[in-house]
Amino acid sequence: LSFVTVSKVADALVELKILRQYNLTADSLSRRSRVLVTKQYYWLGLYIFKEDIFSFIVYDLSYKVIYKYQQRPSFTDFPDQPVYEFITRSQDFIKKNRIKIPRCIGLGVLVPGHYDKSKDKVTDSTINHFSALRFKHMLSRYFPEDIILVSSVYSCCAEEMRYKINDNEKLFSFYIDKDCIRGAYITKDHIPEIMHTGLISSSCGKTLNVLAKRPQDIDPFFLDICNIIFALDHTVPINKITISGNLYPRNSAVATVIHRILIDRYYKIMKIPPDVISVDLYQTAISNITREMRLKWFKEKIIHQIPSNT
Repeated sequence: LSFVTVSKVADALVELKILRQYNLTADSLSRRSRVLVTKQYYWLGLYIFKEDIFSFIVYDLSYKVIYKYQQRPSFTDFPDQPVYEFITRSQDFIKKNRIKIPRCIGLGVLVPGHYDKSKDKVTDSTINHFSALRFKHMLSRYFPEDIILVSSVYSCCAEEMRYKINDNEKLFSFYIDKDCIRGAYITKDHIPEIMHTGLISSSCGKTLNVLAKRPQDIDPFFLDICNIIFALDHTVPINKITISGNLYPRNSAVATVIHRILIDRYYKIMKIPPDVISVDLYQTAISNITREMRLKWFKEKIIHQIPSNT
């Protein structure tokens, strides 16, 4: 791009209150320079629901956290009450901090389960009563419905890994939670589908889900995970395995143990096993949903406002 084109685009983004600029002068510079930074005018909101904590986070357009409100839920009363209470309190938090809702460009909701957009319903959630809640409907009382994006944390995590892998990479992702073992085969060309890997029978006749609920019996559990990887790698190509979820506090240690077992298994057939790495389920999903909200807003609301002669 030419200097003139870049300058015109920058001016347009400043005028649209997306960027702000200040001038930088120094003896070492031959002329005055402009510095552009993200302006904290528009913002992204994100609700994150975990078993042990609910979060509402406000980001600027560079994904920097501006505000955060959290609450530990108590499910001793009516099952849906903690969610309604948290959303109400988050609205009080917004008012208290004078956060302008009309400046919200996207509101994301990460739920621990499968989300059906057509029914606005969560299924297979790690929090059982979530199946009775309609998150988009609830939040449309406070935010424009067209900016609300509800999504599964597992789907967002898989999509983010798909976004980052190279064209020739083939990845299998394990989500090892206390209630369920999920998995997804991820390539650059296909939308990943979250599967119930935990329903597969183990070598002792029990499903992986049952073994996962008995973390003290870790040897059979890890061996069966490795058996699945070995079988998959001889059915479809796999370059990398990722491990995430809430069953163990240190997924990096889990990845190390699984990789060691695979090294022994693959050594017998003189092959190099796939790499095994740990990923942060929620941070990876957050990266995906915030980028998708910003991209949607920019394409639908902003790009046509930039002068065509740029």
